[in-house]
Amino acid sequence: MTLEEALDQCTETQPIGNRVGDNEVLIKFLPEENCYSLQEGRPRIPEPSRLIGWCPTREEVKIHVADVSFASKMDPNGWIVNPEKW
Repeated sequence: MTLEEALDQCTETQPIGNRVGDNEVLIKFLPEENCYSLQEGRPRIPEPSRLIGWCPTREEVKIHVADVSFASKMDPNGWIVNPEKW
């Protein structure tokens, strides 16, 4: 699914993600702050995820996603809901 479609389903308990090799972007919507939390991580490597940013709008989410180091390799239709199930 596209990022836009995935954002429609994104919640605090149901994050969305996109993975390229050992890299991934995780996005959660935080209702208390009324913003999205974006993290870049490597799920198979035991290191903490890196906070990419806090985004109050979907447009800012798209901008931050486009700035991650592996963005050019991402499948634009590769977003999934609840990526912990990978």
